[in-house]
Amino acid sequence: MKKAKLLAILILVLVLAVTAYIVTAMISASVREEDSRAEEESNRTYTLFASEKTDITGISYTYTDEDGKSEQLSFVLEDEKWMWKDHPTVPLSKTAMTALAANVIGISGSYKLDADDASLATYGLDSPARTLTFTEKTEGDVRVLVGKYNTAKGMYYIALEGAPYTVYLIDKALIDAFNLPLTELVDCDVLPNVDKDALISLSYRKEGADDRMFRYYKDGSDTDYTSLYNWYFSVGGAAAAAVGARRLRRWRKPTPPS
Repeated sequence: MKKAKLLAILILVLVLAVTAYIVTAMISASVREEDSRAEEESNRTYTLFASEKTDITGISYTYTDEDGKSEQLSFVLEDEKWMWKDHPTVPLSKTAMTALAANVIGISGSYKLDADDASLATYGLDSPARTLTFTEKTEGDVRVLVGKYNTAKGMYYIALEGAPYTVYLIDKALIDAFNLPLTELVDCDVLPNVDKDALISLSYRKEGADDRMFRYYKDGSDTDYTSLYNWYFSVGGAAAAAVGARRLRRWRKPTPPS
């Protein structure tokens, strides 16, 4: 009788152990499958917009400065030359504009979320603070809405305008690439790199005024009674007046005799 009882207990323990093993194995398999799906999802990319660089004929975006002030900047490509729509005569840097257009070639997101008009507010897309608009030869205008910033992933929520809405998470670097001030896109003359220690004269002219000249004399001007002054300033070729003094040597106050 005792043997039968012991055998029954052993069988029960064995059944419980086998059951626990099977349950543990099933949970582990489920966790691995979930992790695999999550990894696959994180490595997946979804293309929002794709084009050839030469097919982009317009770029418009909202620039926001450090003080939070925003302005809309719009550029168009005509006769292979980029122009600022508000002031077409302002020269733009071909290199800077080509680099800007290159960002539009392939826009892709890492996560894809279905959304409707009601849920757009969740992602900050019901009233986006920033927008990007690209004009493509065949597609026409493509407007991208930029929503909230997801700090955990370092990405922005974005969506292409027009229902049905699909929300994507996109890398912050791409959005930042379209937050350039106009000063970084204008074609400016490159000034020569002048060593301050080698600079001995500087002249400039205001509109409608005479030339103004600054000149440096290492040992002071021969026309002055002292050699303490090094920089002289003149207007329209008139007599120069001293504007700076050489640093005087420090001297120690003598100690009075005790």
